[in-house]
Amino acid sequence: MRTDPTKCPVGETTHQATDEEISRFLTTDPYKAYAILDDANRGAYWHDVSKSWYVTAPGQVRKMLGDRRFAARGASPLDEKAKVCSRAHYVVELERFLGMWPVFSDNDAQRAASQALRKFFSPGRAETMRNDLAATFQRVVNKSDCTKLVATFAQPISEAMLSTLLGLTESETGRVRSMTEGTIQYLSNDGQDTVLAENALTQIEELEAWLKARTELGNDWILSALSDAGVRLTLRELTAVYMQVVTGALDPTSNAIAGGLITISRSPEAAGFLERKDYKGLTNYCLGQDTGFHFAPRRAACPVSMEGFKIDEGDRVVGVLAWAAHAESEGRSQATVTTPSLAFGHGRHFCLGANIALVTLEESLRAFFEAYRIRDIDVSGIERIPALGASVYTDRINFR
Repeated sequence: MRTDPTKCPVGETTHQATDEEISRFLTTDPYKAYAILDDANRGAYWHDVSKSWYVTAPGQVRKMLGDRRFAARGASPLDEKAKVCSRAHYVVELERFLGMWPVFSDNDAQRAASQALRKFFSPGRAETMRNDLAATFQRVVNKSDCTKLVATFAQPISEAMLSTLLGLTESETGRVRSMTEGTIQYLSNDGQDTVLAENALTQIEELEAWLKARTELGNDWILSALSDAGVRLTLRELTAVYMQVVTGALDPTSNAIAGGLITISRSPEAAGFLERKDYKGLTNYCLGQDTGFHFAPRRAACPVSMEGFKIDEGDRVVGVLAWAAHAESEGRSQATVTTPSLAFGHGRHFCLGANIALVTLEESLRAFFEAYRIRDIDVSGIERIPALGASVYTDRINFR
């Protein structure tokens, strides 16, 4: 049987007003809720609106992500508005598609796909891209005022990587981007929007048809990497792999840069990295403070006890990576700041392109701060947009 809705550990009481405040913030301003949970050292918190546990303590997040009792892709149940909507089946179908992503799947074939892709995105391959990335960033900085981070950095860099890695022409790259926009919009929304889900599914069908034709050409690196690893996927599963790779390149890049600029502008430690021009150290420091990778949803495959909380079989459990990374970095000395954090997840939930992402962020910060001084930029225009399940920023910066 489920415990009381407040889900308090045995022998512990919780002030109801605090619970109401946390619940409201989880819906309207999740980051404020995470801060409250972290300050209160709650360990885990049950949010009845989203029917989810939220775990913010770094140690517990690591434990959850490495524990096979927590199954991948713990999609949130439909909210009350969606349940009575005639279009609710679009959300159900889209969530089923998201469950095919290697990062969210416990399926044997998807785990094999994930391993093959991680092997492909090796540190060595990332290094072979460094010069091209650096040159691209330098051209971007020279030609732009750099006030809009998505348009300035994320889109051109992501498209350059896609065209190189996937062997796409310029027109194909733009088409792939258009076929993934609907899914990105759905994931960035603060609820399960049926209209966004329907639009995303239409674009997914277009991507699936495009991949079917592309498969016949046999010159695609994803197909080759999976084939060499002996991985066999259905067309829809292959489409899910593509979607994860493409959206993983397009959206988090700008968020990580935005979060990094905020961190650098407020942190005395960051100034030391800039003075030494240690951009690798600066990148690791920024990711340790915060990250654009927001959370990892899971579902308990059996009853689990965590920090005195009784988690029932089937309960959705969300490990908050961004806040856990932030909490984990507090109190670190400058000498130990490069210790791996939860920025890219942990265990089975780990970013497939982490090596390339690290080089990308490092070269973007290098190009930016070789052109601008930190004291000359104003990051007050960069703000988080409340979104239940994504890390989303407004991305305008100003120059003093």
